[in-house]
Amino acid sequence: MSVLIFAEQKKGKLPKASLGAITAGASIAQKAGVPYAILLIGPGAGDAAPAAAGCGAAKVLVADGPALGTYLDELWADVAVSAAQEVDATYVVGVATTQGKAVLPRIAAKLEAGMASEVIKITDDLHFVRPVYAGNLNAGTLAAGRFSAY
Repeated sequence: MSVLIFAEQKKGKLPKASLGAITAGASIAQKAGVPYAILLIGPGAGDAAPAAAGCGAAKVLVADGPALGTYLDELWADVAVSAAQEVDATYVVGVATTQGKAVLPRIAAKLEAGMASEVIKITDDLHFVRPVYAGNLNAGTLAAGRFSAY
């Protein structure tokens, strides 16, 4: 069991949003008592790997090549699913960017996993708190089995 963090990178650099996902994923890993891995996809992924490795991950996975040069939701989701299976991920965590919102639901579906979006807090007992009813209420979601969150 482990946590896989789908970290976005732009031209070989980790944007601040990805650092937030790495922090959240590391928190889940620490609370669950499992290691975490970081996945980087696309052109420049290899250049971002040293920065990702400096974030304490047990493993940094890099997927780059001509086929991944153009962002496609389905293709990137397939790569992430393969990575999740490689590291035996129980949780897959990413960023609530346009790309994350497009890829993470596909990852959850392909893994037949539950999903929580727009997570604002992770409790000590691994409940994911997220806003509902247009932000008027916060709800806790219990993670059971495989789970994706952003």
